[in-house]
Amino acid sequence: FLFKGSSVVNTPIPCANGEIANCTKWYAPRNEYDTCFSVLHSQQLEIAEFHAMNPSVKSDCSGMSIGTYYCVSTYKVPVSSTPVAKSTPVRTGISTPYPIQTGMVSTCDKFYKVVADDSCVNIANEYGISTSSFYAWNLAVKTDCSGLQADEYVCVAVA
Repeated sequence: FLFKGSSVVNTPIPCANGEIANCTKWYAPRNEYDTCFSVLHSQQLEIAEFHAMNPSVKSDCSGMSIGTYYCVSTYKVPVSSTPVAKSTPVRTGISTPYPIQTGMVSTCDKFYKVVADDSCVNIANEYGISTSSFYAWNLAVKTDCSGLQADEYVCVAVA
């Protein structure tokens, strides 16, 4: 489970491997007609967003299993809030710094603290990653980099 404000959000079981840490809403395909693309359409998501929240689903939308719960929504962690607690174990063994950008992939194993005047392109170049990977690992940053926040950590490598 995780805490959202003063309420608790229960994580359903089984959920997808590598699911993003701050998920608040899940969906489980019920049959073979309940495809990745139908989930994207019903939840108004782009494949890059869905893949970043659920790395076990490939960027071509393959890899979903009937009955497994997949994250379809997250919430923004306020800077002054208590860190999120989740019942599933951390898979990387890496301590996640705080505060992090919202929508960060849960399999992150290297972080960078954003400073004023940083750009997504410069951060990606510095760590030798593509901007598309950077955006997929840090959903709140957005593909135009308008969501990049100084003094928050972003993901620059995944396990």
